Amino acid sequence: MPRRAAKAVLTACILLVALVFSQAALASEAPVAKLGSTGTVVHTIHVRLAQLQFMKSVPAADKFSKQTQAAVKTFQTANGIKASGVVYEDTYRMLTSPNAVSYPAHIENLKDKQNVLGGKGEYVGQTQKKLQSLGYYSGKVNKKYTATTKSSVMYFQLANNLPQTGSADRITRAVLFGDAPKSCTQYETETHIIRLAKNSTGAEVTYLQNQLVGYGYLAVASKTTGTFDAATSNAVSLIQEANGIKATGVATRETRILLNSGNAVTYTAFVAKLRTRQLTKGDTGAAVKLLQSRLKELYYYGGPISGKFDAATVKAVTNFQIYSMPAAGMTISSGSKGKVGAVTLRALYSTPLIKSRIDAYGFVIGDTGSAVREYQQDLYDLGYLPYYSGKVNGTVGTKTIAATKLFQKANGLTVSGVPTLATREKAASPGALSLSDYRSSTSSSAKAEKLVNGALKLLGRPYSSNANPPKSFDCSRFTKYCFAQVGVSLNGEVSKQYRQAASKYKHIASASALKRGDLVYFDTQKDKTPGHAAIWLGKVSGKYCFVHASSAKGKVVVSEYSEWYQKRFVGGVRVF
Repeated sequence: MPRRAAKAVLTACILLVALVFSQAALASEAPVAKLGSTGTVVHTIHVRLAQLQFMKSVPAADKFSKQTQAAVKTFQTANGIKASGVVYEDTYRMLTSPNAVSYPAHIENLKDKQNVLGGKGEYVGQTQKKLQSLGYYSGKVNKKYTATTKSSVMYFQLANNLPQTGSADRITRAVLFGDAPKSCTQYETETHIIRLAKNSTGAEVTYLQNQLVGYGYLAVASKTTGTFDAATSNAVSLIQEANGIKATGVATRETRILLNSGNAVTYTAFVAKLRTRQLTKGDTGAAVKLLQSRLKELYYYGGPISGKFDAATVKAVTNFQIYSMPAAGMTISSGSKGKVGAVTLRALYSTPLIKSRIDAYGFVIGDTGSAVREYQQDLYDLGYLPYYSGKVNGTVGTKTIAATKLFQKANGLTVSGVPTLATREKAASPGALSLSDYRSSTSSSAKAEKLVNGALKLLGRPYSSNANPPKSFDCSRFTKYCFAQVGVSLNGEVSKQYRQAASKYKHIASASALKRGDLVYFDTQKDKTPGHAAIWLGKVSGKYCFVHASSAKGKVVVSEYSEWYQKRFVGGVRVF
């Protein structure tokens, strides 16, 4: 055979062999079952899919339906096979194998895969919702396993005695979605770290207050009221500042963990540190509160313990430096006045300095000196201290204390009888009210005018049958409130108010006899009984008027004494 012919025969043989193998391969890749297939094989597939829970039950017909196709795809995905929905030999072998992954196991695998940092999907959303319902998660349910979700899971694991993996693994999910997972509130209550704030009440507040007493931030055990009041909030603010926590006055989880540790800075140690802190205008915090409290103790400061180094605090510091420090042999430069430096701090918290009060802030019985004599002379000049031998003598006695009380009352100062710096400064000032002027101002006409002026300042305040003075009024509560401002007590119900006032004070039977500041009553039901109360103003722009809380106008107004009111006049009462 020629060489060329032999080569052609060889090539043909090779092609024939290749064709045979190709056909065999194609035969091996033929589907076992696919959409539309029927018969025993399909029945076997249905039974196995139902056993592995990829189908709810075995279909009645042994036909490869779209439902079968969907179940096959899910099975293939669960078992690492390309999800075609067609049952080839590899799918069939796995489907009939005892090692096939079931649908429940597939779902658990998906949950494991999603519930880790960086994971996402519906099972992350389920975890977030459950954590949210238990109080551990406050973020958005966004189905993304972020760092926030991880920290929430870790806190849940801590609260429920689970390994703190940060992943919502199967052990964690079993507890989380189980019958009795421990909520955040339960855990934090049991461990005394639950957040407490203003108006919180109960045993946890009492527990907190006892801790604050123990650390010295609440002075006495009687403060353990079980109510989170202003004193408790202030104590929490102090211990927060003392321990480097933002001073909010709210007992946060961080704050309560600190208290539970037993390692918080005590009040004694904190105050010792505060007493060394130099301060100036604009500073805030506990050191300023301590400063203000000390200045108030020494009668230099009369404002609120606000913790704000404001203008009033600057003035108090300056006066302390001017009046008290020289008595203790301490002086500072003029540029340092009003600032609390090292020297001022030593003076402020020096115990012997408290006794040096005569030239500093006030006097007590038995104190003597030129400053006492000057103060007594001021009281005499204003008519409060009788001037006769032995009284303006430079010695504080009972007469000086009595005169001081009267002077303080007349001039709107705190009535203590102690000649404080504020009292002495007022007595020496051109604006001090003399005793004769004070007595004149308390006359009947002056009181009536003060009453009227106070009532007119309330014009426009809303009328309300559920009156809440001074925010809102009805007629009788308006008159009651106005008279209370000038020291007269009245009943808040209109008919009882009229009877009470008429029996105690002068009854006015005729409207023509009314004077400015008198109570006036009208009949609103045509039954000759008082149903409306007002305060008489007399003539205003030529017409008689009164001021009252009007239900018709819906507010406090001035009304003319019209014919309508004249017909309904019941009577009046003159208090002054």
